[in-house]
Amino acid sequence: MSRLVFARVVFASVIVGLSLGASPARSAAVAAVGPGGPVFATSPPPIEWREWSREAFDEAKAKHKLVLLDITATWCHWCRVMAEESYADSAAVAEIAANFIPIRVDYDLRPDIGDRYLTNGWPTTGILSANGHLLLAKTYLPAVPLREFLNEAVRFYRVNRQQVDRKVAEAEKAVARTWQPDSLLPPTLSEEEYIERNIEALRDSEDKEHGGFGAAPKTAHWDAISFLLRAADARRDDGLRALAVRATAAALALQDSVDGGFFRFALEPDWTKPRYERLLDEQAKALSILTRVYRATGEERFRKAADRVAGFVGKFLHTRVPGHGAEASGLGWYQSVRPDVRRRDGSWMAGEVYFRLSREARDRAGPLTISRIATADAAARMGSAFMNYDRTIQSTRLYRRVPGNIIRLMSQAGGGLYHARSGVARHGFGLLADQILVGEALLDAYEGHGGTGMLARADSIATWVRANLEDPDGGGFRYAPRDTAAMGRLRAGDKPEAANVEAGLFFLRRYWLNGRQEDGEAAERTARHLQSGDKIVLDPARAELVLRLRQEPVRLLVIGGAREARVGRAAEELRIAARNAPVPEVVVRFLDAAPRTSGPIAWPDGPPPNAKSPAIYRWTATGWRGPVTDPKKLDEILDKPIAEP
Repeated sequence: MSRLVFARVVFASVIVGLSLGASPARSAAVAAVGPGGPVFATSPPPIEWREWSREAFDEAKAKHKLVLLDITATWCHWCRVMAEESYADSAAVAEIAANFIPIRVDYDLRPDIGDRYLTNGWPTTGILSANGHLLLAKTYLPAVPLREFLNEAVRFYRVNRQQVDRKVAEAEKAVARTWQPDSLLPPTLSEEEYIERNIEALRDSEDKEHGGFGAAPKTAHWDAISFLLRAADARRDDGLRALAVRATAAALALQDSVDGGFFRFALEPDWTKPRYERLLDEQAKALSILTRVYRATGEERFRKAADRVAGFVGKFLHTRVPGHGAEASGLGWYQSVRPDVRRRDGSWMAGEVYFRLSREARDRAGPLTISRIATADAAARMGSAFMNYDRTIQSTRLYRRVPGNIIRLMSQAGGGLYHARSGVARHGFGLLADQILVGEALLDAYEGHGGTGMLARADSIATWVRANLEDPDGGGFRYAPRDTAAMGRLRAGDKPEAANVEAGLFFLRRYWLNGRQEDGEAAERTARHLQSGDKIVLDPARAELVLRLRQEPVRLLVIGGAREARVGRAAEELRIAARNAPVPEVVVRFLDAAPRTSGPIAWPDGPPPNAKSPAIYRWTATGWRGPVTDPKKLDEILDKPIAEP
């Protein structure tokens, strides 16, 4: 009998905070990052926090101590409270000095650590063995419960040392087994059944009273909306499109009415009591979906909401914001804006108070604290969102340079990208999500603006990912390259689900662009890995990958250099029209000028015979269609029957 598993998006009862009294865990705070981890705005507590390193764990082993792991985040309210109060408690400080090696990790700098050890939200207070395996964990702890927790951990370890050591040895073996190739088993559901089951779940979970999906906590569910829009186009189903539009309209309740940024979620079913942190990744997803919904509906409320997100990101998160170390990062945008505000007298104003104020009152209260961290994955997603937004509003800003800037600042000799940058320091090498999202941004830059250099860089990323992260037998991609010197769970060969969905889409898009069979096979294997076996995971993002694998895109070739004086404006209009073609799936390639000789009639290398410039052609298995020289007449080559290759 198959097992039904509800994924992270709509169908799960997701833990998004603490249940310690009335205190939510996921909300807030650090202002900067120093060598030992985050440096909080107040005087640092007298704890000698260490970085996650082999040296720290070796010291724990040599001194027969446990490791205290504090996982924090730059935007986490309760992280700040715990740092300023709990970790300033003299008895707790003494206990830590006597019996623990304390390690502090900023999640935004090292998500590879956070994703392996995070427990029910931020902050996570974990007790680890000297070889990095989790023994006990809590979330936010006030001073007295923190002391009790530390004492309990020491007593537990001393009394149960042999039992704990056996469990740790078993954990080491389990980590080693994660590198064994997975078996690709036949899925329980067919592709069509899986898509339909996800659609049914979304229909059933719609909140008819307050909008959106599910009960509290209420999140925007951008992945679900994206899937519905794609399914509506593929099926020509106005009902699915209407459901996506209703969900998007409901999610506007999470947009700050003054500054325009989106909050992560709200605690109540009616979208009230939002958590006030504003993260770059959330803004990128919001901007992308709002742009798509505006393009699908033409409704100005969605265009205005997208404009306000773009304005918020440009004003508050752009790395050239004065006084926030813009010159150190250069990735485009910082990671987050914290929810709490430091008043001019040095005290804190909670987000619950600050976000009820007018613009003028906010300015008087004190400046927002912006993280000085920039990350490759969020910056790439934001770059892609802006390129999509600019194509829609027909702007010519230079966001196509974003992925190149990320590569320049985050790449390592021999290939691979780092995850985060804080000042001149780089953190977290080779994580799958960073490589894939930068690769997708390169494809977006190419399809929006042309330039073979974009494709060459995407080729390099794809080659590195397949060489270092792919499981060619079991399908899918590992979290990071294998590191035998890593500690604990960081040695595991996990395959993160969300990043694997993105990887499947990246290789699928590459296949559509270059026609290389190995890219199409990598996308198919990734999808089979995600669907393998009798476990049915309902996940709109995964369902969208399955849907897109079943589609045949419209392939368009734009001829004409957009920078040539003679044809520049006309070519640019054709580029915009091609990329915004009203079809479920479109792929765009470019030639700067019509070739003098005709090659074979094939995609992507052979141009149409006697080609004109500037013009758009459409490729099918039966030959080229076109030319179209007026962007308003693009439908002439879109409405004809599509020959299956």
